[in-house]
Amino acid sequence: MSIEEIYQRLGGDYDDVLRRMGKAERVIRFLSIFPNDPSFLRLSEALKSGDVEEAFRSAHSLKGICMNLGLTRLRDSSGALTETLRGGQITEDSLSLFRQVQEDYTTTVDYIRQLP
Repeated sequence: MSIEEIYQRLGGDYDDVLRRMGKAERVIRFLSIFPNDPSFLRLSEALKSGDVEEAFRSAHSLKGICMNLGLTRLRDSSGALTETLRGGQITEDSLSLFRQVQEDYTTTVDYIRQLP
C-alpha cells in the first residue's frame, strides 16, 4: 500500500504534509516514529487513574502530533477529547470520546505499520 493510499484511508491530507515536509521519505520517517510516541499510552493511563491534568496534556500532545503529520481523523477525535478535558473533569463524554480516539489510534498505527 502506498503512502498516498494510507493517508486517503486515514482521512489525512498527504499533499499538505508533503508540501510542508518536502519529501516523501521525510513523511515516511516521521510517520514510522509515531507508534513509539508515548502520548496515547499516557492518555490511556491517565484516564484510567483519573488524572485529568495528565489526560489533558496527553490528548493535547496527541492532537498536535496528528496535526503536524496530517492525520486528520485522529487529530479531530483527539482534539474533541482535549476540549472535554479542558474543563478539569473526566466525564462520560470524555470516556466516550476516548473510545473514538482509541479506535482512530489503532487504525492509524495499523496502517502506519504497513509502510514499506
